[in-house]
Formats: sequence, structure tokens, C-alpha cells
Amino acid sequence: MATIPGTSGDDTLDGTSGADRFDLEAGGDDTAFGRKGFDNFFFGAEFTAADHVDGGQSGDTVWLDGDYRHRLVLGADTLHDVETILVLAGYSYNLATDDANVGAGTTLRADGDGLSIADRLKFDGSAETDGDFVLAGGAGDDVLVGGAQGDLFQGSPGGDVARGGGGDDYFGLDLGMDAGDRIDGGAGVDDTVLIEGWSGSPLALTGKTFRNIDTFRIDAGAGVAGAISVGDGVTAAGAAMTVTWESFGAGDFAFDGSAETDGLFVLNSEDGADTLEGGRQDDTIRPAAGNDVLIGGGGADFMIGGAGADRFVYETTEDSSRHHRDFIYDLAAEDLIDLSGIDADETAGGDQAFTLVSAFSHAAGEAVLAYQPGSYRTLLSLDVDGDGKADTVVELNGDNSGYGNFVL
Repeated sequence: MATIPGTSGDDTLDGTSGADRFDLEAGGDDTAFGRKGFDNFFFGAEFTAADHVDGGQSGDTVWLDGDYRHRLVLGADTLHDVETILVLAGYSYNLATDDANVGAGTTLRADGDGLSIADRLKFDGSAETDGDFVLAGGAGDDVLVGGAQGDLFQGSPGGDVARGGGGDDYFGLDLGMDAGDRIDGGAGVDDTVLIEGWSGSPLALTGKTFRNIDTFRIDAGAGVAGAISVGDGVTAAGAAMTVTWESFGAGDFAFDGSAETDGLFVLNSEDGADTLEGGRQDDTIRPAAGNDVLIGGGGADFMIGGAGADRFVYETTEDSSRHHRDFIYDLAAEDLIDLSGIDADETAGGDQAFTLVSAFSHAAGEAVLAYQPGSYRTLLSLDVDGDGKADTVVELNGDNSGYGNFVL
């Protein structure tokens, strides 16, 4: 590797066809051409918008090692054909790029992975229109902003802020996250958050924690159990967020989306005894094998229990009304429909149980199972006020007229 030293003046330095090391820590407004090879440009604390670095071919890196806490906005001519900006521990950094710094269809990595909890990386790539970023934060509280394309965000624990901007962005969070994080997917149609190596500590998300996130994946490792609850506003009105629990083992997962009023969930889980609760709109709930608890909440929910003895829970008559009916796709004999949360007779005091009958008789507290051959569905209908009309209707796939495993 050739070493090319600079001076404290304004230098113009030319690299070779191999891998070169440019020592530019003496200062000055320098111009450096890497040419071919994997070149490294060491600026220490002396990098400014007046410097010009053209990496040329191959993977080139600008190294920063100093106090950059005051915002440094790179000019259109500051960086060309540079693949990585690497910031070293011991300092904080505040960097912003120009649209011309990243070529169309190419990627710039801003790497703060080695920063300590006392350090902070602020990186603003919002001016970028046709290139993309890999933005890696450190152990501290970082602020990372992507551009108009799909960017990759990598983070460690800390109260981080990450904003994707346009494109389909991917937020990979090592070892989990907490309620202090702020993640906004922006305008993409498939913005994804992945938590890897989650310890299982309870996590409460709010509308400030997540915005514009389409897919939320949790990789907890084999056998790890955990619980996540979300507040209203995590999912935008009319939008759907897919939540997937990937424990790759028998770890139990609990998801509580009951506070969500106008967004939708698609809830998936792996093996284990999982409890999945949707919000007040039309959710899809589909755990894998295991003795799972499925709570649709309000709206017309689509529920697939999968293998195992599953429990479908209803807590109010609005959980599956006449006009917004739940659909249970794969009801099996070992599954349980739990109606105990509903007071079967609203005309009497106390909490009454339902009685399974063949047809309504204008008595409150009656439940009817009736197969509909034309639609190949069975209707479970509940009358809680004695008017002879169903207040709650649940559709069961196939002929389940002989089903009897209820908690009434």
C-alpha cells in the first residue's frame, strides 16, 4: 500500500493503481484522487466541505477521528465515488450530504458502529435523490436520516432516531430496542423494522416509537419469551402493519394491539403458546403450531389458529358484530371458543353465561350454531338482549354445526 502524505497547505494528491493511504490530517483544503484500488483517506479532525475526495474505482473509505459535533454540510464537490465514511470513537459527529455525493444507483455507508455510549452520530442524507445509504449507529443516542431511495439502518441499543425518507427502508436493530427509540419509515410502501437477538424484556411501543412502519419482525432466538404492547397511532389510519415473531423454538410471545383504533395488524408467530390480540379494525391473526390464544378485538378479523389446541376469545359483542364478522378459518375439535368475557344477558344483573340452542326464542343469553350450505360456512350467533336478533356473529369455515367446545 502506498502512503501519500499531505501538508498543512492546500494539496492536490494523486493515487496509484493500487490501494493507497492518504494522510490528510495536517489540514488545508485538499484534493485527493484515489484512482484504482481500495483507498483510505485519513482526515482526523480536519475534514471540511472545501476538501475534495474522488475515490475512483473500488471500495474507498474516508476516515474521521475528531470533534465534528458542529454540523458539517458536504458540498457537491466534496465527495465522489466514496463508499464509506468511517467515524472513530471518542467524539461526536454531525454530518450532512449533498445530492451529488452519492452516484445514481450506488451506496454510501456512514459507519458509527464503533462509537461508545458517550458518542453521538448525526447523519442527514435527506438531500440524496438517486443513491442510497447504509447508516450504522453506535451505542449512544444517534440521529440517522436517509434519502429518497431505500436505505438500510443498523443500530445498537440507545435512544436512537431513524427516519427513512422515501423508498422501502430497512431498520435492523441489534439486541433489541426500547421506547426511547423513534423510527419513521417515511414514504415507502414496505418499510421494515427487524429486532435481532431480543432478550424478551417487555416492550411498549407508542405512536412516537413507530411511524410509517409496514413490517415489524422480532428474532428472539430459540426459547426466548416476550411481550409487546402497542398504543394507538403505531399504525396509521387505514394502514396495516405485519408483525412476525420468529423465536425458532418454543418461546411464548404475547402481542397486545388492543389500543389501536384505526390501523390494522397482520399477526404471525412461530411455535409456542402465543397470545395475539388485534385492534379495533379488520386484523389477520395466524400463529403457527402451539396452543395459542387469538383475540381479534373489534372489526372483522380473519383468524387461522394453525396446529395445536387454540383458544379464540371474545370479550364484547363488538368483537364480531353482525356487520363486521370475524372469520375463523381452521376451527378444530380441540380448539376452544371462549365467550365468557361477554355478559350473555344484558337485561339481568351480574354476568350471565350463554345457553346453546337450535334457534332464538326471544330470550336473552342464547347462542345458535347454524350451517349455511351455500357458503360452506357455519354461523355462531349470540343474542344478549332477547330481541331474537344476533348481536354478535362469528363465521366458521366449513360445517361446524356439531362443534361444542365452548366456554359459555
